[in-house]
Amino acid sequence: MPAAQSGRLDISAISSEKVSQFIEAYQQVLSLIDEQEEALRGAETEADFLQRQGDLERKIATAIDAVGLSQQEYIQLLGLANSDPEFSERIASQLQEAGEP
Repeated sequence: MPAAQSGRLDISAISSEKVSQFIEAYQQVLSLIDEQEEALRGAETEADFLQRQGDLERKIATAIDAVGLSQQEYIQLLGLANSDPEFSERIASQLQEAGEP
């Protein structure tokens, strides 16, 4: 992914395709978390909880990979969406267009 001189991502160089991939992965990750939240709370032992958590993490990794992003790219874009107001607005706008709140 493109980086600015300071080592941070250059948001203007992030392609619309990458943003779309991120949004698709983000929506899938949220959906997976929502689906598995009750199962995690229902774990009776720590071992059961850890197994369920591991299963969720594998499903999330698969969802991210399936849209064409690496897990590192997803984490970088998520961090950028949480820290850069301009990029956050870009994501929010595309999420709205996709019908998300």
